Amino acid sequence: MANKLKVNIDRDDCISCGTCWTTCPEFFEQNPEDTHSQIV
Repeated sequence: MANKLKVNIDRDDCISCGTCWTTCPEFFEQNPEDTHSQIV
């Protein structure tokens, strides 16, 4: 049985540093419109 993860992000506090999408690209990506992180 696979483990399940719940992923969330506080976009209001995002500073677009890229840490989340470079560290965990399977969960996060950069939004092309506002450059903030979003969940894939």
